[in-house]
Amino acid sequence: MAAMARARGGPQVSAPGAGDQAHSITMLMQAVAMIQQALPGLPPGSPMHRDALQAATRLSRHANQGAPGAGVQQTQLQDLLRNVMKNALLQRIMNQKGGAGGPPGAGGAPPGGGGGGEAPMPSTPLPGA
Repeated sequence: MAAMARARGGPQVSAPGAGDQAHSITMLMQAVAMIQQALPGLPPGSPMHRDALQAATRLSRHANQGAPGAGVQQTQLQDLLRNVMKNALLQRIMNQKGGAGGPPGAGGAPPGGGGGGEAPMPSTPLPGA
């Protein structure tokens, strides 16, 4: 029964490792930076401002543990490039299928995708991690 479920579910994801942890910590640090950018736009003392400030403060305590190494940054850049190329290819295919929809790129998604798709989490640890 479990074998049938695995066969239908697609490829198995390996067990979480150091690469997954580093990617997750990096994403959280990016979220902290976004929260800190949003704070000036919230009314000081409001419940939203207090909660956002508390969340950023608590998460930033772990920043030293989560400083991304060169390998993590390189993997993120490679994932970003891969997604940009994939989105451009998909956009080209969609424009070709549309046919009479006008010139390619007219009224479509912005170049580079813009779909907000995140790179998948790495399934294997980085060398030396």
